[in-house]
Amino acid sequence: MLHLQSVCLWSHTLELWADQLERQNAMNVILDDEDIMGGEWEQMKSRIKQRWGRLTDDQLNDISGSGDELAGLIRKRYGYTHEKARKTVDEFIQRLGRLDQ
Repeated sequence: MLHLQSVCLWSHTLELWADQLERQNAMNVILDDEDIMGGEWEQMKSRIKQRWGRLTDDQLNDISGSGDELAGLIRKRYGYTHEKARKTVDEFIQRLGRLDQ
C-alpha cells in the first residue's frame, strides 16, 4: 500500500512540474520575443483598450507592441507592482493566443 501511495505522489509531483515547466516556457516566449506582440499589434490594441481602458491610443502607439512597455504603462496607470503588471500582461497574451486558435 505504501508503494502505491509513493507512486501516486510521484506521479502527481511530475504532473505539477510539467505544468510549471509548460507555463514557464510559455512566459519565456512572451518575455523574450516582443515580435509576438509586434506582429499583431494593430489587432491587439483594441483588445488591450477593452481590458485596460485607462490606457490611451497615444500611449499604445508609443510602445509599439513591447510587452515590457505595456507592463510599465499598466503599472503606472493602475498602480500595480512590477511583478503583477508583468504577470497580468503575460496571462492576457496567453489567453489571446488560446482564443485565436
